[in-house]
Amino acid sequence: MKTTTFILALLLTLSSNLFAQNWVWQNPLPGANELFTSYFFDQNTGYIGGEMGTLYKTTNGGINISVISTGYNYNINSITFLNASTGYMACGYNEKVILKTTNGGNNWSAVNLGTPFALKDIKFINPANGIAVSSYQMIYYTTNGGLNWTGVGGASQSNYAVEYVTPSLVYAGSSGGLIQKSTNGGLNWVSQSVASSSTAIYDIQFLDSLTGYACGTNTILKTTNGGLNWINTSPSGSNTIYSISFTNPVNGGAVCESGKFLMTTNGGTNWSQQYPSPGNYNRLNAIKYFSSGTIYLSGIFGNNMKSTDGGATWINLVHGPNTYIFSSSFLNASTGFASMTSGTILKTTNGGTNWTEIYTPATGNNISALQFTDANTGYAIASGSNDMYIKTTNAGVNWTVVNPGVNSWITDLNFINAGTGVLITNYKTYRTTNGGANWSYIDSVNYSLMKLEFTNSLTGYISAYVNSSTRFRKTTNGGLNWSLLSDSIPNTYVMSYKFFNANTGYAAGSFLYGTTNGGLNWTQLGITGTTVQTMHLFDANTILIGGVFGVLKKSTDGGFTFTNVPFVNTNAITTMSFIDTNTGWIMGQGGMILKTNNILTNGKMNNLTMPVDYELFQNYPNPFNPTTKISFSLPASGRVSLKVYDILGRLSAELVNDYRTSGTYTVEFNAGNLSSGIYFYKLEANGRNIVRKMVVLK
Repeated sequence: MKTTTFILALLLTLSSNLFAQNWVWQNPLPGANELFTSYFFDQNTGYIGGEMGTLYKTTNGGINISVISTGYNYNINSITFLNASTGYMACGYNEKVILKTTNGGNNWSAVNLGTPFALKDIKFINPANGIAVSSYQMIYYTTNGGLNWTGVGGASQSNYAVEYVTPSLVYAGSSGGLIQKSTNGGLNWVSQSVASSSTAIYDIQFLDSLTGYACGTNTILKTTNGGLNWINTSPSGSNTIYSISFTNPVNGGAVCESGKFLMTTNGGTNWSQQYPSPGNYNRLNAIKYFSSGTIYLSGIFGNNMKSTDGGATWINLVHGPNTYIFSSSFLNASTGFASMTSGTILKTTNGGTNWTEIYTPATGNNISALQFTDANTGYAIASGSNDMYIKTTNAGVNWTVVNPGVNSWITDLNFINAGTGVLITNYKTYRTTNGGANWSYIDSVNYSLMKLEFTNSLTGYISAYVNSSTRFRKTTNGGLNWSLLSDSIPNTYVMSYKFFNANTGYAAGSFLYGTTNGGLNWTQLGITGTTVQTMHLFDANTILIGGVFGVLKKSTDGGFTFTNVPFVNTNAITTMSFIDTNTGWIMGQGGMILKTNNILTNGKMNNLTMPVDYELFQNYPNPFNPTTKISFSLPASGRVSLKVYDILGRLSAELVNDYRTSGTYTVEFNAGNLSSGIYFYKLEANGRNIVRKMVVLK
């Protein structure tokens, strides 16, 4: 058993490190990952944790924030420290573990409790005794500093919070409007109904054995008799409250789903309400309130704020924007630009390590398109403004508002070279041959024109929304004439499209389509149910797509099959820029900017040449529990079968049984319903049979 545990831990470490190496957060920091929790020793020193292993530390009140690598990519839901050296974190999303450090967060080790549900909170009352609660039923306690944990069944509800009052007296907040209480250090629990069954209790704080506060779904509760009775003190319009913090019996604060900060100076009898970031209604998850008036707030999209005057004014500790990045353009490995909501344009001169704001328009309109024709000359469209775009001729140092005289809303702009470009409005097309100084009217249509792209100096495409479908207009003479192609992409609003050459192209929204004859015909390909917002083509067959909820997938067979690319975020990916087959950036929701230098190497996309033989590769990881990936190569098209058998030769799973074109494929196998043991997987294709062995360890 010890050997099994060691192997699994090693595999988790290796996979997490590979995961982390593929994508690196770029400044501004913190990044756009959601922040769930915080722990502060004092008003200067603390930790902030969140989504996909995000962990920050400050020792000077947020003036400087350092990124800490735990070696794992687990969601960090709760942080607690016994002293400056020893700390614990409750984690969970897909994996449910407790992380422990004994050197102030420099290194972390993992203990897997075996629960199928995420761990939501953890507290220690002394170096020996601690309690962790899971998102469903189970509560765990340790009496030896976390070396071993024992699970006990509480109420049949999800558990979100735990609070020690004494080593014996412990409270837990649960769904179903319940607060659970233990009087023997967590060995046994008694449930108390304190709110409606639709209420979840997300946080609990006791100031002493009698006075305590709890918060949750549209609820702030207070007890003054040790939990015998709870009084609802919620202000109107407070919605879901995720965290609460009191400095003394009268002064406290709480944070809400809507981005509100609530504050009381009379023990919760009355609450004042404010938005720390005006106009920002994004969820806040964590609060720490100090008696000095210093307050820290954390939440979605890396939101991280501080007040030093009791909430009267706020400082944004996010070292950059927490909004959408719409478009990006890199000139080389060092110099790049990105545009975002409110019309801000960012620039980097060191490959994305640092970004500076170079343009903020008075209008505040979003910059929906950005293109540089050379190191100095660039164009951008401010959406929401008629008859204007902006232009720079000195690498973004200065921008000039240009009115091209088109008398309509500009939807896209694309330059073939420094002189020749095409501009489209809702219904009209224009062309320039002198860098935008003058524009010539080309034609007008009775349907909506959306996006514009050129594949070379002669061939270009305009996506058009026609009768609830997408069709393409095409030019073969540099934009002088355009024709509407007959074939349509049905019931799809194309959010992104790319052409590798004059013939091969891809278009995507909620579905992915491909063409091999220059847009004359479109075929639906192998991805559905994912809203694709951006894509990049490495060659005619190798595609990287990004979309909502952090979807990042790759295909090496022309879009017929896709595999997930290891990634560290669930925010929408809205734009990507690559300068070669390895180096690129992805950007999107929450000001997210990440960089990779090995997307085609460690990311397993290096199949740019067609296979010369049939191959069945060793699955990875191996041994595994419960999922692994199996790759195979086909030098020729044909019917393919990939099956899994147990050691007795009985069929356990059928992974592939269909027609495949030549190329390299990767499939994921989930052995969740299989027992531990040795299994064999067999590839059959065009008369070839290849068998390999794998091991399931549970």
